[in-house]
Amino acid sequence: MDIDSSFENLIQLGVIKRPVGRPGAIKEHTLRVRVTENQLKKLENYSRARDLSMSEVIRHYLNRLPSNKTDN
Repeated sequence: MDIDSSFENLIQLGVIKRPVGRPGAIKEHTLRVRVTENQLKKLENYSRARDLSMSEVIRHYLNRLPSNKTDN
């Protein structure tokens, strides 16, 4: 039995928990945004219904913005 399958077995048995967080690019920056109560509820409901974090929803919509020609 290799290390990866041993790790998966321990997760399935509930001995250890799966690492928190979503795979992907390393996030280096934090963005604080002020929203209305209604906007927050919409975001919470949308993310919960899709089993996503609120940050993932916001990143998804940010990725849909047109690229800036000065981006590298």
